[in-house]
Amino acid sequence: MRKKLILFAVTIMSLGTLAACQNKTRPVVEEKTSVSTPASSSSSASSSVSSQSSSEEKKSTTPWDSNKDQQLEAFINSWAPTMNQSYQKYTGGAPLHTIVGTDYPDVFKTMPFEMNGQRISIGYTPTGKGNYDYNVVAIYNYNKRAMAGGHITYLFAFHNGQPVALVDQTTEGGVTVVKPTANQQVASSFASIAGGSSTGSTSSNQEASKSSQSEGTAVTKEDLAKAYWTLIAKPKGWDVESVINAVASIHVTNVSNMQLEPDLSYQNNTYILSSNPMKDTTYSAIFQKVGPNQVRVINIPIGRTQAWLDENKESVRNQINNGRIVNLEQGEYYVMREIRNKITQ
Repeated sequence: MRKKLILFAVTIMSLGTLAACQNKTRPVVEEKTSVSTPASSSSSASSSVSSQSSSEEKKSTTPWDSNKDQQLEAFINSWAPTMNQSYQKYTGGAPLHTIVGTDYPDVFKTMPFEMNGQRISIGYTPTGKGNYDYNVVAIYNYNKRAMAGGHITYLFAFHNGQPVALVDQTTEGGVTVVKPTANQQVASSFASIAGGSSTGSTSSNQEASKSSQSEGTAVTKEDLAKAYWTLIAKPKGWDVESVINAVASIHVTNVSNMQLEPDLSYQNNTYILSSNPMKDTTYSAIFQKVGPNQVRVINIPIGRTQAWLDENKESVRNQINNGRIVNLEQGEYYVMREIRNKITQ
């Protein structure tokens, strides 16, 4: 009997021990499962946030990049034709040569630069980050036609982290003088691109520029012949023999919308008539056709220098906008025939 009681007690103890072991094992397995999954998810999310933050930091530290550079090039290519100009871009290879002999960006190292009478530190830094007062990120140059002379070179730069469009029209050596452009369309478009905003479509840029120009009226060969007679031949008292003997040919140059200064341009349908040989400036005329048989005479020198233009800019502006209106006249038949025959376009 005693042996049976002992055996029963041992059996009960064994069952209790087995149950306790099972109860201890189950929570451990569940804890491992529930803890491992959130830990992995948290680590992944943390890595993603860190990556995004790093990417944003990288973008914000560069004022200029290839995307902005392409936007600026697209703007210049759409805006320049409305000004009757064609700009060449410095692409990082061969230097950009101006008509007066300076080479960009080499000139930054070979010649001092001034603004408002003060020397400035300026250099080419494609990303916009550098140690200059003006860190130039893009350079565009337009060499004017031989008759106008000079050049317009835009230096798109960052000054104290802010975008500024500078213009160089220096014609004499020694010091290169620059200033912020007075052309608001160029200045605002660069600022907009630098700030990460869109400058609008190509067509809207062109229309905005064109709307600021007086349209004038299209000119015909007969208009040109009448203009030559009214503005040049008649004041000289020429007859048909005079036209034959004095003039070998009559040249017509379309200067519509041609830029003289960053904030000064001829208006649409503006032309220069000049004789060959041109003995003096009275053998030439600048005019804009403004209506049927009417032209606005722009009384400024043909062979002007850039220095003269800088000194007389407001007078030139007044002539372009408010020059005297002249009614075109028809000369004697044979005189007009000779004039028409000598016109070359």
